[in-house]
Amino acid sequence: MKKTIFISIFFLLSFQQIDNLPKYSFNKGKQYYLKGNYKLAIIELTKTINLDSSFAEAYFIRSSSYSHLMDYKNALSDLEKYIIFKPFDPEGFINLSQLRCYANVPVGSMDTTKEYNSTKMSYQIFILSLKDIDQAIKLDSLNSESYFLKAEYLSEICENHLSSSCDSIFNQAINLYTKVLKLDSSNYAAYFNRANIKLMSGDTIGACIDFHRRMNKDSNCKSALDILCEISNNEKIKKRFCSGLP
Repeated sequence: MKKTIFISIFFLLSFQQIDNLPKYSFNKGKQYYLKGNYKLAIIELTKTINLDSSFAEAYFIRSSSYSHLMDYKNALSDLEKYIIFKPFDPEGFINLSQLRCYANVPVGSMDTTKEYNSTKMSYQIFILSLKDIDQAIKLDSLNSESYFLKAEYLSEICENHLSSSCDSIFNQAINLYTKVLKLDSSNYAAYFNRANIKLMSGDTIGACIDFHRRMNKDSNCKSALDILCEISNNEKIKKRFCSGLP
């Protein structure tokens, strides 16, 4: 005799409910994001947000997905929404400060191979980004990334000729990189950037020392070595720095 299996209608409906839950779509979107499939991540996270417009984490990850696809305007929009729901998360303001800059730069115009990107942006954008970073520092004063980004923004203001008081700005940036290195002595990019600022400020010896420290962190950093030897007109400096690591 053939056996008939009856499945409760409530059991079937439970699958439909799971499929419609915001958290279910969010978890799927997060997994796509972690696998690097950003387009599918955006699709799933959009489902999440359509089901629950206050799902803060969905905005955050969708913002990062847009950013990976270089769609910075949508990434910025999502992050602004995330901060509405999570106003005490410093990472939100750190990311927001960077996206403000990226959203105003033509796609493909940035050289991502460089440690230190200088891009053409307005003074107003830099000011907004600095406010974001100051808020991040206020929320977490021990996050070295915030100080690093603030130093970058300040130096870029001068490199883009957006201020007439670059001496004081360069000094502030140097102090910020010093703060970064106190919090994270392994941040070799801070040595490199601080050396560049010292070089622009006329402190050749200080620049040489920082470039040398940068190379100690990564002996393959040829760009630091090239700059170091190019600026070392002093024979003592050449002997110390250009003949190889001591």
